[in-house]
Amino acid sequence: MIKYEQIQRLVKYTSTQFPITSLHLNTDGAKRTPKEIVIIFKELINQKKKELGKLGYTTKQIQSVERDLKTLTELITERYVMRKFKGVSVFVSTGNDFYEVFELPRAPRDVLIVDFDPYIRPLIAILEEYSRYGVLLVDKAKAQFFEIFAGEIEEHAQMETELPRVTARVPGFASGKEVVPIPHHGGRRGPGGGQYGFDERHIERRLEKRFYEHLQRVNEYVFKVFMRDRFDYLIIGTHAELRYDVESMLHSYLKRKLVGWLPYGPEATVKKVLEDASKIIKRVTEETWAKMVDELISEVSKDGLAVVGLEDTVKAVNYSAARTILVDENFKKEGFICPKCGFLSVEMRRCEFCDEELIPIVDIVDELVETAITHGTEIHHIEGNEKLAQNGHIGAFLRFRI
Repeated sequence: MIKYEQIQRLVKYTSTQFPITSLHLNTDGAKRTPKEIVIIFKELINQKKKELGKLGYTTKQIQSVERDLKTLTELITERYVMRKFKGVSVFVSTGNDFYEVFELPRAPRDVLIVDFDPYIRPLIAILEEYSRYGVLLVDKAKAQFFEIFAGEIEEHAQMETELPRVTARVPGFASGKEVVPIPHHGGRRGPGGGQYGFDERHIERRLEKRFYEHLQRVNEYVFKVFMRDRFDYLIIGTHAELRYDVESMLHSYLKRKLVGWLPYGPEATVKKVLEDASKIIKRVTEETWAKMVDELISEVSKDGLAVVGLEDTVKAVNYSAARTILVDENFKKEGFICPKCGFLSVEMRRCEFCDEELIPIVDIVDELVETAITHGTEIHHIEGNEKLAQNGHIGAFLRFRI
């Protein structure tokens, strides 16, 4: 699973002594055979080897990059050709002893960059499309906390509070002594009104106190993790009779992040948690998409800073005006591109920027998205939204009017 701290470490990383080699590779088995993946990767490697002598690096720096390329070759050909991830981003600097691998839920554009800063924009563009969920399972004595991101689940911590126990004289035991757990409710009453003569109300108060102490510790842990790792949403699993107590103990910040409940506590299997949480995640995602599309259409209707439809969105990207793009996941369209400067068009004509004759491309939407990423545009691939489909399958919020 891709962790928040990994991204932060990468964002802050820079080098002054040795370059960093950044690879982003489409390894989607639904679109490429293992052989095709290797061929495309080796073309990137060979092209970079030809350029090395022209980059002005010292001999030691070139040797470091050559070792980087060897490391990448071993990684891709031995590990990622047959893996089920749609893409991979790798950052390596042998001279700096730096190495990070990210297995991606969406395929990036193939690119290999050597620079003193990691080239992270394609990675960030993909990860921004996914929200990070915390899942808390809690009962009266135990708690588990999971992280879900891009369809993967990982356990963070288990917490357990020992319930009160008492040494009691139990009738029927020759020794006269037996350690027994105090039940939460009910049980045989002794002549003193409590369990075997103990004051039951006192026991209940002890259990209640221990329960709330347990919830307080759990609440503090989850709040700390949310603030540190920047989770987007919270899902809680607990039994129905505990739900009010659990929710009332939540920090106000966590209450604002809460988007759903699961009807069980820490006894659930990881598989069950992921399966049920995924339904909540799907609902939240679709609601978020619907809100974004509604805002886009509303902004267009007010003649604000937004456009819909392929032609106007292409224009926004050509002029670096697109701040956020919403695009139908399955939208594809033929188009044209300038082979010299990358200018895009939905119709055949000469380039507005350099007057070159445009050439046809199979999918202008894919080209548009990749170009927008280089401009720092936020991308959202949206599935099954009728309003977006009715407005040309694509649109953009703008940085400025064009």
